[in-house]
Amino acid sequence: MNSDGRIDLAIALRKFHELGLADGDLGYAYWYEVGQLLKRAADMQARIDELSSELEQCRARPSKADRYESNVLREDASMKEGIGAEERLFRKSDKPSKDMSCNWHYKKAASYDDFAFTDATGKWCIFVSSADVDEEWSKISDAVENNQLMSAKVSTALRSIGRNGHVICVYTRDWADRQDLMRVREMLQSLGFVKELGYKRDIDTRNRIYGAGEWYLRA
Repeated sequence: MNSDGRIDLAIALRKFHELGLADGDLGYAYWYEVGQLLKRAADMQARIDELSSELEQCRARPSKADRYESNVLREDASMKEGIGAEERLFRKSDKPSKDMSCNWHYKKAASYDDFAFTDATGKWCIFVSSADVDEEWSKISDAVENNQLMSAKVSTALRSIGRNGHVICVYTRDWADRQDLMRVREMLQSLGFVKELGYKRDIDTRNRIYGAGEWYLRA
């Protein structure tokens, strides 16, 4: 008998042959039939083992429904990943440093509701880093809400791609009104913007004037 509890067919057949020879012709015929039965039983067991192996393989192999569900889950995960990437790419935020949904955040005082951009308008330009832009914009935004400043805008993370930081533009109605320009400049100084700033006319921006001659005034 084998270690797995099964009869060794070759040994059994030899034993039946010996018994048949010992029992004479009648005994030989009997043990021969027993040997044939044992061989057929062994063949059946081999087939059973083969079928059992196939069954286990079928059980291990995912069904069509399982494969469909698996594909759906993968597609769903891929879609969610794509949506997540899109949300990150076009995310909207109140913070200029994080907003990827638009180029600018605008603020206009209620008392200057009629303000519009014309060839006469201009702005003080404040250049700030991405690390500081949210805090600095908050100062300007509060001043606009309190009617201390007329209008302002700040570049967002989207606008600042490929650029060195952000720009905050604080507007005046008429670049020829030097008194108003300096009033706004003094307000900015009181908010902590004490370093020299440049004032640029909107007409120069539209005419794409940049470089050394782009500033109408520095103060």
